[in-house]
Amino acid sequence: MENPLLVFVSSLIGELFEERKAVKEALKAIPLTRAWVFEYTPASADLLETSYLDKVRECDLFILLLGKGISEPVRKEWETAIEHNKPRLVFLKKVERDPETQSFIERIDVKWAEFANLEELQRKVQEAVIDELIKSYRRYHLRPEEEGKLRELQERLQSGDYIQATISGQVSGQVAIGKGITQVSHETHISGPVYGPVHTGSGDIRIGHLEREEEW
Repeated sequence: MENPLLVFVSSLIGELFEERKAVKEALKAIPLTRAWVFEYTPASADLLETSYLDKVRECDLFILLLGKGISEPVRKEWETAIEHNKPRLVFLKKVERDPETQSFIERIDVKWAEFANLEELQRKVQEAVIDELIKSYRRYHLRPEEEGKLRELQERLQSGDYIQATISGQVSGQVAIGKGITQVSHETHISGPVYGPVHTGSGDIRIGHLEREEEW
């Protein structure tokens, strides 16, 4: 496959800003994919509505995040994804919703997943995207070795690798998605299952597998 698969992330930006960022980071850990998140794109001379709806038409996979509310632009993105037969994944934040959003959810024709926090969202996004790519690898023109990498990552997500990691120096970006994370001064210690990228910043990193989860 020459170009990464484009994954469009749709939601209210203000309400779900951190969730959108978390999904973008989670997708970085999946080979073959790149996220399209509106607030991380450069300025454009295109009309606002045209710019994001064109990306829905171009995308390979469509992700919808819903919290308390919904907007007309999000509705248009969803309708455009349906019109162009885009595979759709839906993730619902466990919050009280307004009647309009609840009514919209009741009309959704695909199975959704719920999440309570960013860690759970990232894990479920990774699992769902990988599963979709593996099930439909012919649609996405994946090579056998690319499918193999996805299956390997799928197994790791399902089992959870017990690792110990020490990150020193200045760290920017996401440190880890998992359990047992302890921040000590400028070092971050991680134990337990880790889903996704361990380190996306600068500094030294040492990783070793553990026989079992330990208390730090």
